[in-house]
Amino acid sequence: MRQLYEVDVPPEALTDRVPPTCPALWRYRTQVTLDHFSHTFQQEVSSTDSESNKVLAEFLRQVNQFKSYLVIAYATN
Repeated sequence: MRQLYEVDVPPEALTDRVPPTCPALWRYRTQVTLDHFSHTFQQEVSSTDSESNKVLAEFLRQVNQFKSYLVIAYATN
């Protein structure tokens, strides 16, 4: 049986011979979001050396700041 993952081939090529009742098609997969990554990163950094990921930490801080600006801009229009 062939498991399905996100790849650079058309989805039809992956599912041609897979029946709709195949459990691999319906397996729960968590969403990959920036918020989820940021939360996981914060947990990992708090338990390890924070100096090793300074650039990534700054990027995530600025992304959150940028989101705040977007919310304010959207609310004022």
